[in-house]
Amino acid sequence: MNFRYIGLILGAILALEGMLMGTCWLYAWLSPLDRETAMEHSWAVATCVTFTTGVLLVALCRREISSQIMRREAMAVIGLTWIVSGLFASIPFMMEPLNMMPWDALFESYSGLTTTGATVMSNLNEKPHSIILWRSMMQWIGGLGIIILFVAVLGLFNAGGKSLFTSESSAVAESESVARIKALSIGYLTLYLAFTVIGLLGMVLSGSETFEALNLAMCGIATGGFSPVDESAGHLPEISQMFLIFLMVSGGIAFPVHYQLWILRRLEVVKTNTELHVYGAILFVATAIIAVDLIWVGQYRTGDYHWIIVDSLFQVTSIMTTSGFSSADFNAWPPLAKVILLGLMIIGGCAGSTSCGLKVARVVVFFKAMLRQIRQAFRPHRVFKLNMNGRPLSEKIIAGVIFYVALNFFMVLIGVFGLAIMQPQVNMATIISAVLACINNIGPGLELVGPSENYAFLRPISKLWLSLLMLLGRIEFFAVLVLFFPSFWKKF
Repeated sequence: MNFRYIGLILGAILALEGMLMGTCWLYAWLSPLDRETAMEHSWAVATCVTFTTGVLLVALCRREISSQIMRREAMAVIGLTWIVSGLFASIPFMMEPLNMMPWDALFESYSGLTTTGATVMSNLNEKPHSIILWRSMMQWIGGLGIIILFVAVLGLFNAGGKSLFTSESSAVAESESVARIKALSIGYLTLYLAFTVIGLLGMVLSGSETFEALNLAMCGIATGGFSPVDESAGHLPEISQMFLIFLMVSGGIAFPVHYQLWILRRLEVVKTNTELHVYGAILFVATAIIAVDLIWVGQYRTGDYHWIIVDSLFQVTSIMTTSGFSSADFNAWPPLAKVILLGLMIIGGCAGSTSCGLKVARVVVFFKAMLRQIRQAFRPHRVFKLNMNGRPLSEKIIAGVIFYVALNFFMVLIGVFGLAIMQPQVNMATIISAVLACINNIGPGLELVGPSENYAFLRPISKLWLSLLMLLGRIEFFAVLVLFFPSFWKKF
């Protein structure tokens, strides 16, 4: 294991994180408001600690810049990056004037970096804007993944970018050249910035306040769900909600598809991409069923059909893309609507997007494999080929998808079992939805963790447990789980 290289990458990322903290310090320093200046010292300390630690690591490990990084080191860097970044990101929450307990601060930081959007904070309107900005920046950074955002900088080291990129993103083949991966990473970052700017301008022009629009734009494209106010998105003008829906839908689409469509101008990708078709179909069908259900049970006033459609579309989009924004209290919706939302929590967005969950592509492959097994039960000698995007799938990919789906459900069971032991007084609907919301990086669940509530009531150990589930779900289990295998750290 090349520990010096791992230290180099971690140091560079911490230095970058420290510089981003510095922008929040600058905001607090320039602000004339007392609640901002109260955090000025805290930001200075957090920035110095994080940046200095990063620079020291780089200085100590700089001799390894020309070294090659293998898959094992790449996985170690990914897992450790998310863990260490979350630890340092929690520092501002523990300092004046917030004075949050360590487990609350860690919960908030990991929720931000993993784009989960679950929170233990309330009365957000009274909190310093600099800490609200930091919450949104964490989600914006985590949207494409700290590793993906940093891969262009890794190219400056002339090594490691390829291994890190292919390990973090299932949308890129390992056969891609380093130069090609650099071009892709820059293209993705360009698109990410473009969507952020479009969302910001759209919401400002539609009547949203500039600071709020900036935070919502960053969290919207990151499919994060942190809102600068307690009301989440329910207070926004309808046009602003439409722009937020646009951002969430865009964030839920695979960025390789965006790259082909907007940069390479290959319009045929819209016709041939199976995952994109299923993604759109699920959004449409789920919205229609929930809207009809709300009308059927009389959830809204007679004649409010327009808002029924808007709220249904918003919540379906928010939950499926694992954003977690809320425009209505869906916790009060009828059972059918809530069951559909729970199902969407599990499915998630597209592979290679900023969304989490199982991913639509895996769900499609899993159901195709299941149907194939059923057909082979009465036609055992016939060979059934599975296709995706018009191309045959290898048995290795199919087996990998089945294993991942099984692992995901197993981890959900472990999560529910653990949280039930830690919170014996909490009802099962809350426990199950909390685990699903955290492991799929959504944020709000049902009952006591619904869209109008938060996670503050949980015990410290429960918050740490859910923070771990957020990490596992965000980087799809493997990069964290392998860290617990002694053989992973051996030299050979």
